[in-house]
Amino acid sequence: MRRLGKSEKKIIANKRINYLFKLAFKTHDKELAKRAIKTAKSLSTRFRVLISKNIKRKFCKYCYTVFNSANNVKVRIKKNLVEYNCLGCGKKSRFPFVKEKSKKPK
Repeated sequence: MRRLGKSEKKIIANKRINYLFKLAFKTHDKELAKRAIKTAKSLSTRFRVLISKNIKRKFCKYCYTVFNSANNVKVRIKKNLVEYNCLGCGKKSRFPFVKEKSKKPK
């Protein structure tokens, strides 16, 4: 049996990471969701697979809590930033936000 190459390992890791994130966002068990996110993050760092921006914004990077709309996160918009306040650990995550500029007729 032959060994897997780097690209094949990355493909397998990416599939596992996507599965773990789907599991974390669907389940109602908080501990299972945290463990799935923690495992997915460790896989992404080990195999150098990037996590998409959409997924990064759906969980706290400090305590691995899945953000639900109003239950455990406060979302604030400040100038050019979107700020997520995790109500579980109290940490803030900031992401850039650019408003769409309306075109002025000449």
